[in-house]
Amino acid sequence: MRSDCGILDSVGPNCPVDNRNCGRLVSPPDVASLAIVWQRQEDSQVVHSFYYEQNQLDHQSPEYHNRTSLYIPEFGNGNASLRIDGVGLKDVGWYLCKVNNINGNGKGKIKLDYGAFYSEPRLSIHVNSTTVVVQFETEGFPKPEVIWLDEHGQRLIHHLELHDQTEDGLYLVRSRYEAQKPAVNVTFTLKNHLLDQSLERPVIFSYDLSLAVPMVNSLTFLFTLLMGKLLGEEFGGKRAVLGMLLIMSGVTVCVLSSVSETDGVGGRNTSDH
Repeated sequence: MRSDCGILDSVGPNCPVDNRNCGRLVSPPDVASLAIVWQRQEDSQVVHSFYYEQNQLDHQSPEYHNRTSLYIPEFGNGNASLRIDGVGLKDVGWYLCKVNNINGNGKGKIKLDYGAFYSEPRLSIHVNSTTVVVQFETEGFPKPEVIWLDEHGQRLIHHLELHDQTEDGLYLVRSRYEAQKPAVNVTFTLKNHLLDQSLERPVIFSYDLSLAVPMVNSLTFLFTLLMGKLLGEEFGGKRAVLGMLLIMSGVTVCVLSSVSETDGVGGRNTSDH
């Protein structure tokens, strides 16, 4: 008898799998003499073992305690599949299956990969006097491919942050694109090749630079009135007038500076990276 342990049956927190067409025994075994041992190939630690017609877990690695099982009722059908619950990054690697009974012995191996679908990307947009920053943030596993495209389908230079795994064993991905113009028409694409996942999120955004100066004027005017009132209550008389004149001088400089900066930005319209 030989065994073909072709696919490892596993259940993870993010991608449950229940495939019992694995660990297939070519011929129905004599269960009384059947011995099945699953091990990690790289260090030979015991993942699960069965012999003398029952599970034998005295030598099982502590990392797999209460996480593994075999489909014992299906031994007669030639199924020596292993089930692992709570699969995580630590379980990734090659597994070796050994099967013995009075008819002979056999072995096979299978690789376990771990993946988690990336969550819905969270969008944030930051605007200042010179740039528009569009950022997406998401979690998943393994490392993704990230692409930013302009409205013509051309790739854009972007910034990518890939942080170490979170408590769930996932990558935290932050990616942003900076545009030096008041209009953005881009598409964010993330691909998880292991799980054949592809996320595309278009972003179309624009704003009017001319609104920046009226907003500064309004805020500055309110600030001036408030400070004038406070100074009047605190000092009264001539000191209050002097304080108001000083504040108005500062306001004039602030507004002129804002107008100059805005005019300079309005004249820029660089092409996408």
